[in-house]
Amino acid sequence: MVRCQTAVCIVLAVSLSVAPIPALGQATVDADPTGDEGSQAADLYTGFAVRDISPYPGIGEDGDGNVYLGGFGLGPGRLSEGISSPISARAAVISDGEDAVALASVEVQGMFSSYRAGDYGSWDVIERVSDNTDLTRDDVMISSDHSHRSPDTVGAWGFVPDEYAWYVANQTQAAIEAAYEQADTKIAEDDPDHVTVGIQDGGKFQYSEFSSPLVNSLDRPIRVLAAEDAETGEIEGVYGEFAAHPVLKGSANGIHPDWPGMVAEEVSERVNAPAVVAVGAIGRTQEVEHPRGIDTDEEWVEALTDRVVLAIEHGDPIVEPEVDSDTDMVTLTGWNVALTGLTAAGEQGCKVPVLTFTCVPIQRDPLPPWQAGNVLRTLVTTASVGDVLLWGAPGEIYPEAHFFVQEHVDARAHFIQGLTNDQLGYIVAPSEAWPTVAANAAASDNALFNIDITAGDHLACAAVDSAAEIGLDLDPGKDMNPGVGRPLPPFQQRLQSVHTLPRRCPAW
Repeated sequence: MVRCQTAVCIVLAVSLSVAPIPALGQATVDADPTGDEGSQAADLYTGFAVRDISPYPGIGEDGDGNVYLGGFGLGPGRLSEGISSPISARAAVISDGEDAVALASVEVQGMFSSYRAGDYGSWDVIERVSDNTDLTRDDVMISSDHSHRSPDTVGAWGFVPDEYAWYVANQTQAAIEAAYEQADTKIAEDDPDHVTVGIQDGGKFQYSEFSSPLVNSLDRPIRVLAAEDAETGEIEGVYGEFAAHPVLKGSANGIHPDWPGMVAEEVSERVNAPAVVAVGAIGRTQEVEHPRGIDTDEEWVEALTDRVVLAIEHGDPIVEPEVDSDTDMVTLTGWNVALTGLTAAGEQGCKVPVLTFTCVPIQRDPLPPWQAGNVLRTLVTTASVGDVLLWGAPGEIYPEAHFFVQEHVDARAHFIQGLTNDQLGYIVAPSEAWPTVAANAAASDNALFNIDITAGDHLACAAVDSAAEIGLDLDPGKDMNPGVGRPLPPFQQRLQSVHTLPRRCPAW
């Protein structure tokens, strides 16, 4: 979601003012992931798979394969006009031989955990995957790439035909299960991989929508895991994440996966192996369309791909052969009466403006356990691959929530996968930044698509708790003053003030 220019934004911002709320801590960010010199790379087992999810003839308004696209404005204003570039569901699985984590990125606007009209939510997919494999419900992260030229699988812009929603779910399941089978075959054949972790600076490709010191820092790293055959050293697959809204390709009506899909394809071509590219903490973080020396979309993608390849080439091996994961259900309070009302009302297939309340196409499941009145429940998934943390946030979370997790979880690198296992819109952090967000409602839709002002605080705390559950050490003893803590690489030294631990978090 990007800039909102409707009067609705202004009205909601004025009507939703609230009292100050305890702050979420902003923290230092990843240092370069340096492994122990001379340590032996861990034997891990990986699998990668890609499945096409492009709309096909026979579905759509006239059976022509065209569907509503999501991401700009509100309501069913953009019907697709063919496919400019195919869209995919991409999956990676990393196993230690016993436990595994699956990381998927689906090139659609967003996926809810559960839908009102069919079992094609991310949680439904996870349950079917767990029935068909040894992956548990704790082990799977399904994110959306949030391209603004991909099908509206949320419902704020018209939704898609039921059969297409099922197709996306089934293809996502197929990609995860194929990646799992590949990893499982390597285990059976004792054919291990080595996984490296690399980080490069991506700051030139991003900017923050807001200038307030509370919410103007960027999560700049391009983070990459690369699987290499332990014997030959050949690349088997790549997983990466980066924080920038996928609006590089604008608002044209040809279906397109935007930069995540473009970079994934370019990386695959360069390393001759499948790639999964997920969005990170993209809340309020937009992409710089034309950084210095870059004049076209293709040059933008090539430049970002260059950084991914550098991260692969300069990555350090994971030396601890352990994988673990955990999924927690988190309870939130839907203070945004309009938005929670829209999720609870209406019916499928509406083609009128979403805010009339006469027909509401938003398709998130309005029933327990996912919603009961203004109480919503969502998912936070956390995984460790050796000493690397990965966690999934259920929406467009602000970087400050990730900074908080970085500060309090002792890991060599901290990955975050946005829009994971649910899509709750923008997730503001710290919560005390809400007045800044509300004051900018005329130019930004961050206030409109915000379900709970405190969600970022709660979800960051849940991620830290979950990290402790899977055995990562917590590091609450750091001095929470600027400039104190782990050394920062030069490109991260612009981080500004930090805040105290929210009172709602446990005392670790």
